[in-house]
Amino acid sequence: MSFSSEVKEELFRHIGKSRHCQLAELAALLAFDGKAQVEQETVSIELGTENPLLLEKYQKLEESLFPGERADAKRILEAVKMWDSENKIPVVTDVVNGLLLQQGCCKRAFIRGAFLAGGSISDPNKSYHFEVVCRTLAQAKQLQECMNSFEMDAKIVARKKYQVVYLKEGAQIVEMLGIMEAHVALMNLENVRILKEMRNSVNRQVNCETANISKTVNAAVKQLEDIEYIKQTAGIDSLPENLKEMALHSYDCKINIFLFCEGYQLVKFHCSDIDALCQCSDSGISRCTVDFIHTAALCDGSHDCMLTSTASYH
Repeated sequence: MSFSSEVKEELFRHIGKSRHCQLAELAALLAFDGKAQVEQETVSIELGTENPLLLEKYQKLEESLFPGERADAKRILEAVKMWDSENKIPVVTDVVNGLLLQQGCCKRAFIRGAFLAGGSISDPNKSYHFEVVCRTLAQAKQLQECMNSFEMDAKIVARKKYQVVYLKEGAQIVEMLGIMEAHVALMNLENVRILKEMRNSVNRQVNCETANISKTVNAAVKQLEDIEYIKQTAGIDSLPENLKEMALHSYDCKINIFLFCEGYQLVKFHCSDIDALCQCSDSGISRCTVDFIHTAALCDGSHDCMLTSTASYH
């Protein structure tokens, strides 16, 4: 079952407690998917759908509004303000009478009925999209106004001969599920959103760390090239004592290394001077190892570097 079907099945089971809310939802079903027919002075109502849930929802609302009796079509149309008393004919319009949408709870019920009749919602694992297909622009604007009264940012777009009211933001779709009182679907959508946000956050951090490592490797390689250049031109002895010591120390530790860092454990290494590379202690590792592992300046004469993992160093 699709996520959209799950939402509609949950909304199908929900019946508003107040009569005015039930009238607003019934009016939405008729406006979005209903039509009235008059044959030999007999009025009948038909829903243009074969969806059993929608047909059963209509029947439940009818039974709740008119308990203990079989209400005729005329009485139902009068209740939802779709009956012309003067001409004694049904007037099933695309726009619901504003008297039925005066309260916030009635607007919620109207949106719920509109979604059941012509709405859909995409699978949140793929994308965020909520829409209701409307017959006319006037109907779409009325629905948009009701949705935006709850601080939504619903928009309208033309699709062939229909007008579609839609939401694209995940947070707003969550709010809309709450407005329609589909609380189980709301929690399921929130779980998906949290998981996706965590994955995106991890990916951003990994990408950031990768970019930082790349910059550090490039800087370290440039450093070694500078030391080589100084040695071949002015000579290392031309440097001040503190810079000379660091330059010799770094140059002598040029290595071809494959390493895997787990905390402070150096699993495999090869170096021309092991003592200069790593003098481990209980509290940490030497300055040379910290410098070379942290900067990933682990290269041969061609400056080809390999770093399979990084860790935090003190």
